Amino acid sequence: APSARAESTPEDLFRQGREAVQTKDWQRARELLARSWALKKSFDTAALLGQSELKLEKFRDAAEHLDFAVRSFPNLEPSADARKRIEEAAKRARSKVLALRISASVPGAEITVDGSSVGREPLDAEVFLEPGKHQVKAALDGYDAADREVEAKAGRAERIELKLDRQPTPPGASAPAAAVPSGPTVGAAGDRPPTAPSG
Repeated sequence: APSARAESTPEDLFRQGREAVQTKDWQRARELLARSWALKKSFDTAALLGQSELKLEKFRDAAEHLDFAVRSFPNLEPSADARKRIEEAAKRARSKVLALRISASVPGAEITVDGSSVGREPLDAEVFLEPGKHQVKAALDGYDAADREVEAKAGRAERIELKLDRQPTPPGASAPAAAVPSGPTVGAAGDRPPTAPSG
């Protein structure tokens, strides 16, 4: 029922997704695990979600989630065999996409790929791109945006830096305001104080 789905916790969704993985229902596994991931980003969810996406040949998404699983792998048993399996799956996914490390010259700049935000400088992970041309852009208020077209090739790893230039200050924008007299203004001639007599 819709109400039951709405009340599902990340743990419930993960458990159902894991059961779907065990029965090799990859599409259902991906749907359930993606919902769990949207609610709670954890190592085990990323690992199973990435493996499901790899089976469905969703290589970009698989590379992203398996990369997260490798980077956040807990130092707990069973570690050696499980880590090896995840690393091998991540390697297969990466062989189908470009792994791009993006940096910008100004901290806090928002970085977008093909119009979708991937985070702000500094990014903590690589961005994975399907083969083909992509537009990468960095923008921040007060700076001219920097963009670059990237030709993504499968199995490659590249690094780019986007340099943002500060926008020039408009002429007169920082000029001090005109001084305003603090004393009484001088009115008509008859309001002037008398001058001392000559001689």
